[in-house]
Amino acid sequence: MMAEDTSNGTSTNSSITVADANTERTRMQRSSKRANIAAEILETERTYVDGLGLIEKLYITPLLLSAQQPTAILSRKEVRQLFANFPDIIMLSRELLSQLESRLGPNASPPWDANTGRVGDIFLRIAPFLKMYSLYLRNFRSALADISRWLSSNHEFAQFIQQANSNPECKSLAFQSYLLLPVQRIPRYKMLLEDLLKHTPETHVDHQNIGDALRTIEDVAMFVNENIQEHEMTLSIIEIQRMLGLKESLLVPGRRLIKTGTLSKICRKNHQLRNFYLFSDILL
Repeated sequence: MMAEDTSNGTSTNSSITVADANTERTRMQRSSKRANIAAEILETERTYVDGLGLIEKLYITPLLLSAQQPTAILSRKEVRQLFANFPDIIMLSRELLSQLESRLGPNASPPWDANTGRVGDIFLRIAPFLKMYSLYLRNFRSALADISRWLSSNHEFAQFIQQANSNPECKSLAFQSYLLLPVQRIPRYKMLLEDLLKHTPETHVDHQNIGDALRTIEDVAMFVNENIQEHEMTLSIIEIQRMLGLKESLLVPGRRLIKTGTLSKICRKNHQLRNFYLFSDILL
C-alpha cells in the first residue's frame, strides 16, 4: 500500500510539473510576441515619421518658398489647399515617436521589459488627438484631383514633381504614394493595438491601458469615417444643385442624400428616362 501511495504521489507531482512547464512556456511565448509587437510599433512609427518628413522636405517647403517668388509654382493658398492640416499631423506624429523612443528605444532607461513595461498609456494620451486626421482625409480626394489637374495644366508644377520624385530619398515612390501615408496610419494603429492586446495577459499592468486606447482609436476611426462621408455627401448635394440649376439651396440641416438613379417614365408612345434624387425628406 505504501509503495502504491508513493507511486501516486510521484505521478501527481509529475503532472503538476508538466502543467507548470506548459504555463511557463505559454507565458514566455506571449512575452516574446508582445516584445515583437512593441518593436514593430516603434519601427513603423519611425518609418512613418520619416515619410512625413520627406513630404515636408521635398515638397511642402520648396513649394512654400516658391510661393514667395514672382513666378510661383503654386500660390500659398493652393499649397495650403493641397496639404490641408499636414503640419499638425507631422507635429503629433513626432511627439508620439518621441514618447515611444523614450519608452521602447535603445536608450530607454530603464530598458523596456515585455513582462512589466507599458506602452498603452502613451497611445491613451495621444489617441484623442488623432481626430485631426479627419480634415486631411476629407481633403485627400480633392487633393489628388488638384494634383492631376496641375500635372496636365501647370508645366512648372509637373516639372517640380518629376524632379522631386527622382530624388533617391523617394525610393522610387511617387508623390501621391507619400500623401497616402496618413490615410493608412489610423487603421494600422488599430491593427497593432489589437495584436498587442491579444498577447497581453489580463493581469498585466498595461492591459487596461491598451484596451482603453484601442477603444478610443476605434471611436476616432468611426468619427473620421463619418466626417468624411458627411463631407462627401455635402459636396454631392452641392453638385446636384449646380447641375440642376436650382436657386433654392438643397443644403438643409438634417437632410441626407440616400440614393440617386435613373428610372423610366412610362408614357403612351415611349418610355422617358428621368434622373431621380432621393433625400431623407424629399424626392427630386
